Amino acid sequence: MRGAGKSTGRPSLTGFAEIKDVIAVCKWVCENLSSDRILLVGFFSRISLALAYALFNLSINWDLKICFLSLDLNYFSGSCILFFYETAGYLEILVCPNNGKGLGAPIAGSAVDGIKEVIGYVSIGYPFGMFASILFGRHHKGILKSPKPKLFVMGTRDGFTSVKQLRKKLSSAAGRVETHLIEGTSHFQMEGAEFDNQMVTLILTFHLIFIGI
Repeated sequence: MRGAGKSTGRPSLTGFAEIKDVIAVCKWVCENLSSDRILLVGFFSRISLALAYALFNLSINWDLKICFLSLDLNYFSGSCILFFYETAGYLEILVCPNNGKGLGAPIAGSAVDGIKEVIGYVSIGYPFGMFASILFGRHHKGILKSPKPKLFVMGTRDGFTSVKQLRKKLSSAAGRVETHLIEGTSHFQMEGAEFDNQMVTLILTFHLIFIGI
């Protein structure tokens, strides 16, 4: 991915270059791993390695096989986590992108309708607030107009987006929209290891109930 590991590219300020990267990775996965069902999961800020392990451990109870396709957590040069798991003979891909500038959720959201194999989207801490919209507002239209199932997870004390702002934005969203508010939790608290299991459970539950396997 752009700016990660030995990549010669650099993370962009707006995140639009990274959208093309996510689409390219998903297309490669579909062509080379014979997958036709993708769930995009975007994190606004950095994702913890502990969450990756939590996803792996909880998957055992869900009868899912988790494998790491790519992993780079260098926050300042860009990062991307790709997971894939196999159920009922086909692959489901979870893509968690972050370009090092806190754009993971908007990037994933903007890529949703660029890949026909994407079956849904999960956002952890999407920046819908007034000041955040100055930088990320151009990404809002893409995910809000998408008819594909969407889940938005946010703390009630997010700091970037208020609950009122979140609900106002999502009131105009197309398709099925689900929200999960974590009471009294700030934006960066959700990065903590104490929330890893909860995040993984929310992602898998959304997939199983609203998308299906």
